[in-house]
Amino acid sequence: MSDPTQISASLYLWLHTINNWLIFFLAAILVFIYNPLQGNKVFFNRTSQIQVTSASIPLTSGFDFKFTTCIGGAMFYQFGENRDFILFELRPTKVEYTATDSIFTPSTLHIAWNVSGVPGFVELGKGLDKNIEYKVTFKPGSSSVNTSIELGGPSVTLSSQLPKEILAFRYRGPLIAGSTGSSRVDAFVGCLASGTNILLDPNGSGATDVKAGCPLDSQSGCPKRSK
Repeated sequence: MSDPTQISASLYLWLHTINNWLIFFLAAILVFIYNPLQGNKVFFNRTSQIQVTSASIPLTSGFDFKFTTCIGGAMFYQFGENRDFILFELRPTKVEYTATDSIFTPSTLHIAWNVSGVPGFVELGKGLDKNIEYKVTFKPGSSSVNTSIELGGPSVTLSSQLPKEILAFRYRGPLIAGSTGSSRVDAFVGCLASGTNILLDPNGSGATDVKAGCPLDSQSGCPKRSK
């Protein structure tokens, strides 16, 4: 017959272990829900950039973020092995004037990559530089669901499939918001908001000339473009 003392001790140890795991689980949930950086906004100008808290762009887990701009530019950039890279850019509106006409190219969300030496890109939306907030969501998919990118705003929801090979991206440098470090791609001017797996800390590592908050929230529309 079992010793009641041993049974009580075993039961106590089991309950104590379960209790510790429950506390750890609830703490993890609270950290995720109440992360002070979740949803915060950061303002960028032509000289701004910030290192995202995650070491690598979270392609395999998925992510989202929001942007508001009157100009556009490079929102997120990371370079990888063998000259690979990932770029999320709001390509600015362009107006080219000729002797007899003008050529207008509206702004668009441009996602470009070079992964394992294979380049590619997709573009979503038009006229996204009018001080309206948009949400970008990257979904890694699964064995039966395609990898995709989605753009959502007040009057638009667009999506595009991406090749699953993009998930094989291997980074070498930090994930940077606001700039690519190259003059070939305009730096971002506007506001970026942290989202799932993309956290921006204006006081964090590599933060240069960024400001907490979004001054665009207090203005209506954008200044008239000059010729």
